[in-house]
Amino acid sequence: MIDDISKRLKSVANFIPRACRVCDVGTDHGYLPVYLSQTGIAKSIIAMDLREKPLQKAKNNAKDANVFNIDFRLSDGLEKLEKNEADVITITGMGGYLIINILKKALERNLFSEGMRIIVSPHSDYRELRNFLYSNGFLILEENAMYENKWFYNIISAKYDGVTRSADEVVLSYGSHCLESRNAALKKYLLHESMVLRGVIEDVSESDSDSAKAKAEELKDKLAVNREALSYFL
Repeated sequence: MIDDISKRLKSVANFIPRACRVCDVGTDHGYLPVYLSQTGIAKSIIAMDLREKPLQKAKNNAKDANVFNIDFRLSDGLEKLEKNEADVITITGMGGYLIINILKKALERNLFSEGMRIIVSPHSDYRELRNFLYSNGFLILEENAMYENKWFYNIISAKYDGVTRSADEVVLSYGSHCLESRNAALKKYLLHESMVLRGVIEDVSESDSDSAKAKAEELKDKLAVNREALSYFL
């Protein structure tokens, strides 16, 4: 059994329905596909990466783990995936805007069929990614938040149904599922964010320039959303 898979990737794997077809985008070293094969979670796996070097590393890791049922493809995002080849798409280890760009191109190709799942774990721009999902026909099914090696991560599982949705700012910023479940990692993140925001507001407020005043108001709005999120934990 592969022993290099992270806590975050295990959380991604836990969101994947058993016996489905998985496409892992930006597979890097291929740890998630190998784990999905070894645990029997996926019945077929496509592993994609933009660069040849990490894709070759993933192939070597699969071979070393005696895993031979992964289809490795050199691909820019989901470019080399055809419709109905996968039930679940996983995208991890990228910024939210890059994930948005990958999904946007896939939507333009009409790649998503109703019920298709995506599981994403961005390392930034969580709000923007949630907003994109709600606005482009994805229903967020569940989320998890965690710390690993001092870094904060969100894992979002969503299903495509073509319905356009909207959400209020606190949900876009922090995720309804983690708020409602009072996720401990999210609470820690919110407390730290609150401290940082208050400190920056205090620093910016020392200037009388118009740009500083505008920045202070922007940060105060963000702090208000943060406080609303923290109210879930009272």
